[in-house]
Amino acid sequence: MGLGDPSIMEDDVKKYYTDNKDEYKRKSKEVLVSYFSSKDRSEALKIKKELKKGTAQNPSKTLSKYGGIRKTFSFGGLPPKINDSVFSKKYFKNGNILGPYSVGNNYYIIKIEKVFQKGSYIDIDFVFDEIYQRLINKANALRYRELVDSLWHIFPVNIDSQKIMGLIN
Repeated sequence: MGLGDPSIMEDDVKKYYTDNKDEYKRKSKEVLVSYFSSKDRSEALKIKKELKKGTAQNPSKTLSKYGGIRKTFSFGGLPPKINDSVFSKKYFKNGNILGPYSVGNNYYIIKIEKVFQKGSYIDIDFVFDEIYQRLINKANALRYRELVDSLWHIFPVNIDSQKIMGLIN
């Protein structure tokens, strides 16, 4: 028997984001990249060439064709050789295509999709789910506490909080 989920609206999430915006400031530079790896240097060069020409107008096609991955990295999150290049003043720009970089037994091609400076704000779209879950957890904890408090006043017995948690979750 559960008590139902608390009602959290989109406006609640937006208000939380606005009220706590400093929590969503980047602590270091970040970069959204599409990256590709290949064991063969000539294939890596082919990928780079394809990214540079018109085929790159449809990045999803290139990503799927070569098994590329789109991901955000913070400064220091890439192998040192790649990190130093991607985050250098010279190359830290939207649209740059870098590589191939040899790391281990693979060659990597990096396409910088978007750069984010330290101190810039993370867009609400990227933190919406996290904030929503935080608000749900907060509402559930409050309801749990209210339930336990109300039971204290009615029953002069020892309340097993683990069993109460089972009723709520």
